[in-house]
Amino acid sequence: MEITNKDLKDLIGKKLTWLRKKYKKTIPEAAMDLSLDYTTYYMIAKGIQLPHLLTLFSINKRYGLNMDWWFSELDKIKPRDAEKLEKKITEFELLSSFNKLDKNAQSVVLRLLKNYSKERKYK
Repeated sequence: MEITNKDLKDLIGKKLTWLRKKYKKTIPEAAMDLSLDYTTYYMIAKGIQLPHLLTLFSINKRYGLNMDWWFSELDKIKPRDAEKLEKKITEFELLSSFNKLDKNAQSVVLRLLKNYSKERKYK
């Protein structure tokens, strides 16, 4: 699949919108949080404009992300497929968070998940 500017704009826009919704921010609040003017934020979020690299660095710092997060799905799915994209974003975020835990914490999380899935199976 050849990646176009439109694909990048759509992907980054969807991820930026996903972040805004995750943190329950309005567009003006999210723009202010990132020290962006409303128009710039809106145009990036709507897939009209690509952000400057420094803007992505600023967003990464604010939300604890890395550059991989923005582009990890490019070779796996078509960016216009919003449902799959949102699932991939969530999976990547969960895996990144899990990998930051020490071995003991990872073990606890795995046990909790196994117990939770067993409980749901019997309901």
